[in-house]
Amino acid sequence: MSNTQPASSPGLDGIEICKQSRSFYFGPILVLTACADDISEVSLLKLGADDYLTKPIRPHVMVARIDALLRRAGSQPPSTEVIEVGQLKLDTAKKTISLGELNPQLTEAEYDILLLLASNPSDIVSRDDCCRSLRGIDYDANDRSVDMRISGLRKKLGDICSPYKLILTVRNKGIC
Repeated sequence: MSNTQPASSPGLDGIEICKQSRSFYFGPILVLTACADDISEVSLLKLGADDYLTKPIRPHVMVARIDALLRRAGSQPPSTEVIEVGQLKLDTAKKTISLGELNPQLTEAEYDILLLLASNPSDIVSRDDCCRSLRGIDYDANDRSVDMRISGLRKKLGDICSPYKLILTVRNKGIC
């Protein structure tokens, strides 16, 4: 019996994944690929990849390149940006927040969503944007993790009664 179906491929190629990732991920990206042509390598590096390895992978070379990427990423001075939206202040270096006199303790995921929202104060942020920012994946309609984190944030920020004042839901659009 012969298999006449073509091999299935992922929905996006490495170039598109790298391009989309750079819109929300700022850490090092190492691309592992079977494409050994110069055009692919240059395209990936121009779109935000930090390094490039072709298959077959030599494990000791891959480990050395990962170590080098992490060394370079760790040697950058920490960000000291403070983002302010109204009374809300996010210290990105310390990963702390304050809201007036409140200094709520957030989980990492709650902090990441709040940072995403505070970094885009006049924009509506979709669930898909939140999922990509949190986990690097597209939104699954059955996944309620974003809703749970928004609910937790509202409680910790004291914004528990509708109509909400800090994190607004825009029906069929997202949150802002």
